[in-house]
Amino acid sequence: MKRPAILAVLLLGASASVVAIGLTVLSNWFFRGQAGISGDQVARLVILGFVIGTMPLGLLWARSRKRDR
Repeated sequence: MKRPAILAVLLLGASASVVAIGLTVLSNWFFRGQAGISGDQVARLVILGFVIGTMPLGLLWARSRKRDR
């Protein structure tokens, strides 16, 4: 796997985490009237963002393993 692909996946995961946190704060503000987020929610969203971000890396890896055969 090439380093630019890994860097792109990490950037995708980080940006997905930031977007998820931002959307959660906005929805809390809109529906509950509080523009806040708990530490547990931040941790869950960061993990979820990196899971979503690493999916393309896994797909690229599986595709490259398939081509080697």
